[in-house]
Amino acid sequence: MMTLPQGIERSIMERFLDRHADRISGVLSGFDRIVFRGTLRSLSYVEGLDAFLSTHHVLYKQFGGFAEGLSAQLKDQAEAIARQHGRPLHYIESAQVSKDKYARRIMERDGIREGLVCVLTCVEPCSSFYLRRDAERKLLLLVSGIRKCLHIYY
Repeated sequence: MMTLPQGIERSIMERFLDRHADRISGVLSGFDRIVFRGTLRSLSYVEGLDAFLSTHHVLYKQFGGFAEGLSAQLKDQAEAIARQHGRPLHYIESAQVSKDKYARRIMERDGIREGLVCVLTCVEPCSSFYLRRDAERKLLLLVSGIRKCLHIYY
């Protein structure tokens, strides 16, 4: 546990580090920020998603509604986080717009020095999944391909 002089509030980061100390093996720090990007590897290929859907008893004919429900939850969570922090949520109409520059303008305009600046959403190309009918075999097939998906940036 970190000790600070009386009257100085511990930062969110210090509280986070204390809370999760048993699971943290190192800390990165810098002058600006760090961008994390990740993939749920077990869901990033057809067989993995197929196993996930099977485990959750989701039939292919239910896939569209299931995916839309998860998407709605993610969008609702993004709105709730923006509202909770009193920060704007903006939809950006073009994937060509630099989200970094957009956020920096908001940061400068609002005098934000730390914490959440904004939540941005944008429809962009991504690797995703969809169903294709195999008329000959009378089956639905789960396939991967490039599609346009809503991305959420915090």
